[in-house]
Amino acid sequence: MRQEKFITLTIVTGFTVQFLCYVIALLFFPPDFSGEFPAYSQESNLIVEFGLALNMASATVMGIKLGDERKILAAAGFTMFAIAIGLSMSSLFEVFDVIDKASFEKSYFINTCSNFLYVPAILLIATFDGFKKWIHYVSIFTALVIFTSGVLFMFYYRNYIVLDMFTMAGYLLLSFTQLMWALNVYTNYRLRVGNSSVMES
Repeated sequence: MRQEKFITLTIVTGFTVQFLCYVIALLFFPPDFSGEFPAYSQESNLIVEFGLALNMASATVMGIKLGDERKILAAAGFTMFAIAIGLSMSSLFEVFDVIDKASFEKSYFINTCSNFLYVPAILLIATFDGFKKWIHYVSIFTALVIFTSGVLFMFYYRNYIVLDMFTMAGYLLLSFTQLMWALNVYTNYRLRVGNSSVMES
């Protein structure tokens, strides 16, 4: 039970902190949309990177946990999710050095690859019965928003302000979805602890 407590703490912390970091970055260091393509500050990117690092840890632990519980599809989904986070982090490093349209396009190409990974990952995670159904519906809608951005980029749509609005909306929804995952994981853990206490008494 002690190990399960730390597993739950890792998962809940990662999913929660990534949401807080994303909101802080948007509120205090918002991107500049006044130019041909969005400009992100290093402060914003570093805050988001910190949140994504913990996010990757929580997704990895969640995948291993579900694998042990023989929930293979959901476990694979969280594993893919962690990989997609890693790609997202690398695209943010590219944005640090954006000085022209070509360098921004390179960053967006990496980001689009991670977006295409998020979609099947979210669909696999939707097989997990430990989350409420409405959360799965929100996450699937989120996947569609993120996928739309990727498809537009793939077909050479290059209005980066519009593309980034799509992507930002998708990531904000994804961030909120993960906060709901955290609440569900914590709630499920408290229920298990409560049931164990009742059985022991």
